[in-house]
Amino acid sequence: MESALFWGLATFGACWLVHWGVWRVRAPKGYLVWLPTIFWILPLGCTALFWASRDRLPPTETDWFVWILAALLHVMVSSCYICGYAGITEYSPSAEVLLAVREHMPRGVPANELRVRSFTEYCLTGRRIEDLRSSGLVAVHDGRLHLTRRGGFVLALSRVYRVLVGVEPTGRG
Repeated sequence: MESALFWGLATFGACWLVHWGVWRVRAPKGYLVWLPTIFWILPLGCTALFWASRDRLPPTETDWFVWILAALLHVMVSSCYICGYAGITEYSPSAEVLLAVREHMPRGVPANELRVRSFTEYCLTGRRIEDLRSSGLVAVHDGRLHLTRRGGFVLALSRVYRVLVGVEPTGRG
């Protein structure tokens, strides 16, 4: 069990170092593509190379058990990291409301008088479109946005996840 814990966390740590290194050189615009590639595809490829280069095949049941547990731990931790990454690094209307309310503390502000300066069309919609375009999830043809195959896949995956956690699958809240 300790071995699975070690390898799962070590894999996440190694991927995080790759992520940090790539972002230090140049932070990519399409992090929705880069983070899953770094945290899921890279370890899968390295694991396949490792197993292919081993002298002792097939692995024992203990090896399989440890590797499966380590992989599950890595996938869970990296999934949480990827999901949380957008919440920390991207524009958040909720965080902007909190900042605007903080300006009126300690007396507070009536909700109908709250004004958030950053609630512009660009911040609420334009930046999202730029991120989606740079990630290859939407494309512009003849001045119109079109969902790409990759965007359709991400949307389908998101819908499955939303159904699994019991929220509205359409993303309407």
